[in-house]
Amino acid sequence: MSSYPAELTPLSSLSDELASQLQARIESVLQDIIKSNVFTTQLGRNSETLAKLRQELTGVDLDDPTACAKAFAAADISLTDYEQYTPYIAKFSPDSPSQLSDVVDLLAPGLPMFFGMSSSTSGKASKLVPKYANPEPPFYLGPETTPFMGKPSGKNVTPVYSGFARFVEVCGQDETKHISVNALSAYWVRSLLGFTDSERDYERLSEPVPGLVAPWGAHLISNYRSIMLTHAAFALAEPHVDTLALVWSTATVDFFRWIDEEWETLIGAIDSGKLPQYPQTEHVYAGIATQFHANPKRAEELRKIGPPSLTAEGWAPKVWPKLGLLVAICTGTFARVLPQVRAYIGPDVLIRVPMYASTECFMGTAYDDRIHDVIKMVFEDYIELLEINADGSDGDLKQPASLFLRFHGNMILRIMGDVVEAAGFSPVDGTPLIHYKERRNQSMRLPHALISQADILASVANIEEFRQTEFTTWLDDRQMPPTVGFFVEANAGSTVISPSVRDSIMASLVEANENFAVGAKKGSSVKPTIRVLAPGAFSEFRRWKGEINRTGSSQIKLPLIMIDTKGQEFLLSRVVDEVH
Repeated sequence: MSSYPAELTPLSSLSDELASQLQARIESVLQDIIKSNVFTTQLGRNSETLAKLRQELTGVDLDDPTACAKAFAAADISLTDYEQYTPYIAKFSPDSPSQLSDVVDLLAPGLPMFFGMSSSTSGKASKLVPKYANPEPPFYLGPETTPFMGKPSGKNVTPVYSGFARFVEVCGQDETKHISVNALSAYWVRSLLGFTDSERDYERLSEPVPGLVAPWGAHLISNYRSIMLTHAAFALAEPHVDTLALVWSTATVDFFRWIDEEWETLIGAIDSGKLPQYPQTEHVYAGIATQFHANPKRAEELRKIGPPSLTAEGWAPKVWPKLGLLVAICTGTFARVLPQVRAYIGPDVLIRVPMYASTECFMGTAYDDRIHDVIKMVFEDYIELLEINADGSDGDLKQPASLFLRFHGNMILRIMGDVVEAAGFSPVDGTPLIHYKERRNQSMRLPHALISQADILASVANIEEFRQTEFTTWLDDRQMPPTVGFFVEANAGSTVISPSVRDSIMASLVEANENFAVGAKKGSSVKPTIRVLAPGAFSEFRRWKGEINRTGSSQIKLPLIMIDTKGQEFLLSRVVDEVH
């Protein structure tokens, strides 16, 4: 359970007044969505799924939030997935210009601001998601800050790939509009920094960005390792850095590991003023190198401190004494490497979860920087939650105002598959607070059992060798019957994994999954395997996946259960040992 400052201790239930205020906020958002979209867009007017809603809204005052909410409830709209929107989205052709008359007011009024690209963590192809409004994430963190940055007047390090994959063309009578295709985080960062005019990117490579240590062109490097190291060069040269915005806990570990690997090159560059040129930076190097300057005094300071590997804890504050904030998601499976992150940044640097979001929707923001695993829900896009019963079956749909402590639910925008747990309500305004738990729709099919993410996590919960390391799993079918295969990365100083660990994981899976236990008695559920990958394999996976998706590293996550066959092949090629 999280430790809360007294003034932030969540409420276990809502007073009538707070419940009423929360319900009014939700109804207002829903009313705005209905009024803006149902009778004005191609989807709203033509979708069979929305036919009952159109009927219920007939004669309803669309300026009355409560009346709209009642009509929405009465329509009892069925849950949808991406496939139901595909015929509409397909009107935006990636290969030839689309006609304005075909795509205007398609899923929302007007044209999209940009197209988001899903992360394809499940192994399926990245999906295009038209984004019409709210190009910036809502800011609930105060007037002097944003989810991705500390104070705009400070010195922020933000190695988030912010380029675009391509443009979708829309031809009107008088002009052709180019709509960029970006990772969602890329567009949000662009919007925060004032660089939404993608077509001018290469005119502005050397342009300084207020509040950031690196010029704009450094954000257009898609190679994962190269963008990290290029930003590291600018960051190390600046002693007044106060914020590191690295998005993921795993990216934070990669950032410091690669600084360690390239330490002498980076320090030599600061001494000489010649920016290192890393792979796949040729398109920006000439521009950004003009903003990198020699600082022999700073180079000497860094030599005295030494690389990260020479400091047991708190290396980052030694290099940047003003460092007070790390922006990185450290919840769910990303919490596994939190001890490594803390070793680099020390105990006093705050960690902010920048947001809880998907390509489809912004769902939450940090409750408080002192509590990195609690998310405060937001409702700009309207959210319902599907209760999960004790036996794992679907329960009732619930609005946020009707949540209760220890509620387990599946986030519903379309069907997201994210399982969250209620943590209470904000004492300030009654907003629900949640913990992210797991991804529900990722599982592994064995002969007698369906193994979920929760089963995997339970199986290693008490295994010391797995406490502070990344790993992934997939179906190991080298022998019959197949079993759960674990893949962990070998790191310097890591503990050798004993063969008995396989027995412990087996026992935990038997305890966690009833069908697996039945299979074990029949001999069809067998001992899991453990293969060891070369050091840096997961970092290289993120680099490779980013190149495949054309999103850089900004949306690359290592899934707990790997079902992507190409991803499996990539990691299999890096196996160096196996626990027998």
